[in-house]
Amino acid sequence: MKLICKNIEYKKETLPVIVGEEYLVLGLTFRVNGGIHVLVQTGKYWIGFVPIEVFDIKDSRVSKYWRLKYFDGGNIGLWHPVMYKPYFLDDLSEDVAEIVEEYLKVYQEMIDEHWETIEYSVDVSDIIGSLQGQAG
Repeated sequence: MKLICKNIEYKKETLPVIVGEEYLVLGLTFRVNGGIHVLVQTGKYWIGFVPIEVFDIKDSRVSKYWRLKYFDGGNIGLWHPVMYKPYFLDDLSEDVAEIVEEYLKVYQEMIDEHWETIEYSVDVSDIIGSLQGQAG
C-alpha cells in the first residue's frame, strides 16, 4: 500500500510527514476511539503512526505479509509479524543493530512486493472510505 501526503496538519498538530512525499505503508492500526492510523517510515528508522486522513491513496493493495492482531482495549493492528515483537519499534528507533537488520529485511520484502502483481492482496480503499465516513 502506498500513500501520498496531502497535509501535515491534523487536529492542530504538525505531523512528521512531508506534503507530496510518497510513503510505503508498513501497517494499519484501527483505533477504537481514534480512527485509522498508518505506520510509515518518517525518519531514518523511525516508524510513525499517522492518521490516514492526511494522505491520498496511491496504491490500495495491502501486503500479503500483514497479519491481524487484536490488542487490549479493542484496537486492531494489521502489520508484518516481526513488528509485533515486544519493543520492536522502540528498539528500531534506538538503532539496535539486530532489530535494524530485521526491519530492513521486512522493508525490502514490502518494497519488492509492491512492484510485483500481488495475487492475495485486498483492495481496501472502499473499506477505509466507509470507516472514515462512520468516524465523521
